[in-house]
Amino acid sequence: MANIILIDDHEMVMDSLKYLIEEESEHQVVAKLKSSQTALEYLSEHAEKTDLILVDVKLPDGNGVDLTAQIHEIYPEIRIIILSQYANPDFVRSGLKNGASGYLLKSSDGHELTAAIDRVVEGKQFLCEEATKALTNSDEGLSKNYQLTPREKDVLKLIAMGKTSKEIGEDLLIEASTVDFHKRNLKIKLNAHKISDLTKCGIELGLVEVNLI
Repeated sequence: MANIILIDDHEMVMDSLKYLIEEESEHQVVAKLKSSQTALEYLSEHAEKTDLILVDVKLPDGNGVDLTAQIHEIYPEIRIIILSQYANPDFVRSGLKNGASGYLLKSSDGHELTAAIDRVVEGKQFLCEEATKALTNSDEGLSKNYQLTPREKDVLKLIAMGKTSKEIGEDLLIEASTVDFHKRNLKIKLNAHKISDLTKCGIELGLVEVNLI
């Protein structure tokens, strides 16, 4: 069972989310907060008892994407799902880069909501179908900006799937040392510092499917 915080400036939205979560899962909503400031103040005292945060993109004193970055930097162990009315690819990308583990539309039904929560609580990522399509549709533009070679895309896809250098080499019929060479180039091109950063880039480019429900 996960302890969940809701951050949204609309009380009715939070009430609906709370009802769906507690009616259709074993998780519980422990706080309903209406702004970035109140969220940060709450977490300063209750972070250890918080497992997951659902945060709206639009907040009265900022936005959920920026708040995600703040929370992730201070409390990296807390998982975050961003809520929005629209599957804006820029919001999705920014949210993932800032540390979010999921992106969900407010129009999602109870099944999709609880499925997203379950996956994120398990340490996985979740994008609703609309968010995945939005990223896929912008894939071509991103690929041109990143200027990745076909082989680099192959390696990045397998990295995002969680495979090791040895496994990637076996799949692509190349040496593990060659895979490591491509990894170094990918880190430079994508301004990535860790494998987890490359994984997020692979998701942003639509190279892997993450909404498995």
